[in-house]
Amino acid sequence: MASSRITLNADVIWRCINIDCGAENTLGPCPNCGNQTYIYEVRLYKTGETSFAEIPEIECTHCSMIYSRELKCPQCGSWTPIKKAGLPPISVSRPLCFIATVAYGSPYAREVEILREFRDTHLQPYTLGRIVIRLYELLSPSVANWIASKPLARQLVRQAVVSPLLRIARKMPPKD
Repeated sequence: MASSRITLNADVIWRCINIDCGAENTLGPCPNCGNQTYIYEVRLYKTGETSFAEIPEIECTHCSMIYSRELKCPQCGSWTPIKKAGLPPISVSRPLCFIATVAYGSPYAREVEILREFRDTHLQPYTLGRIVIRLYELLSPSVANWIASKPLARQLVRQAVVSPLLRIARKMPPKD
């Protein structure tokens, strides 16, 4: 299991799980101090071919107030567990790109999607590509965990490692 702490803006949308409501809400500013950013720890798990990311709590970056376990829906008053609220990243159906996810802050970043597509279409079909993927899966969680708390390291990895890979991936023809 790897984990990293990622910044989350207050305007992120989450969904109430009450079947009669289902409202889309924004996280909103911290009710304690009005701050607009939060930090959340993402714990990455892998089961078979699927990777999961869990967010057990969200913390205000200014006053350290913690939303633990649940968010209250302003529409219906129901409580939604954070891990079921749809905050990014909760789960992805394809294996995560751990280092790129930490470098760009989200598994849904366009750059991460491009790398995932490159992996799935240009590496996965070939034996050598699958070996590279397996090595990456073994090594990348610890690297991602190390760079997660170091902004300069994330920037360096993004510029020196991920960006060159993105240039290569963007030049590759799409596979049918």
